[in-house]
Amino acid sequence: MTEDAATAKNGGRLGILKRGELAADIEKAILRLSPGEHSPPFRSEVGYHLFELDSKETLAGEQLAQARNQIRDILYRQKYDIRLKEWLVEIRSKAIIEMRL
Repeated sequence: MTEDAATAKNGGRLGILKRGELAADIEKAILRLSPGEHSPPFRSEVGYHLFELDSKETLAGEQLAQARNQIRDILYRQKYDIRLKEWLVEIRSKAIIEMRL
C-alpha cells in the first residue's frame, strides 16, 4: 500500500496498468510477481514500496488476432495518408492552372 495522495484514497491500489506507465525499475519488480504474490520491500528513486499483484492479463488467441488486425489497419491508414499527401503535393506541382476572366 502507498501513502501518497494520489493512491491513498484507493487503499494504495494503482489499478490496471499497462507496460510503460510506471518507472522501469518498479515495473520490473512488479512483473516478477505471480498473481496474489507480495513483493519484498522495494526501494526506488522515490522511496520504499511493497507490491501485491492481483492479476496479469495477456493477449492470446482471438484477442491477439484482433489486436494484430487493429495494428495492421492503423499502420495501413498511416502509410496511406502519407502517400496520399505526397501524391497530392506531386500532382499539384505538375498541374497547370489557368484563370480566365
